[in-house]
Amino acid sequence: MSGAQVGRYPGPSEELEVERREEHVPDLWPELSMARADGQALAGAGPREVIGEVPFDAVRANGLHWLRVWLDLADDDENAVHMVLTACRIWRFAMEGKHCSKSAAARWALEQNPSLVAISQALSQRKGAKATIEPEDVRTVLMTVLHSIGGLPQA
Repeated sequence: MSGAQVGRYPGPSEELEVERREEHVPDLWPELSMARADGQALAGAGPREVIGEVPFDAVRANGLHWLRVWLDLADDDENAVHMVLTACRIWRFAMEGKHCSKSAAARWALEQNPSLVAISQALSQRKGAKATIEPEDVRTVLMTVLHSIGGLPQA
């Protein structure tokens, strides 16, 4: 798949920055879904007018893919916060069809299951605390989300 990424970044230049990409875009479905749901047009038609309906199942499948990949990477301390908080976003979208920030998704997830200590630790790290997230706690979040959204094979 080829495509282009267009954006305006803070700084003195008013020009749009355009980057052409030729590689596969692994998160295309959730990105399109978020852009359609919450995006704002800089000019012209709005996102709901130019981005077609995004299949819920495609967004869910993308999330399931990452949750399964991350199970093998749960000991990656550098990316633990990202994995845990993104898992919360995947969970909320799969359950309610709502996109939200990582922090909002984490608070929602804690309402669903307050025992998931990795979520509180990830939020603390995001605020600058030196909280440690144990790999087993990351796995517990990932497995909880997989189980909750029907992403585990039937026994």
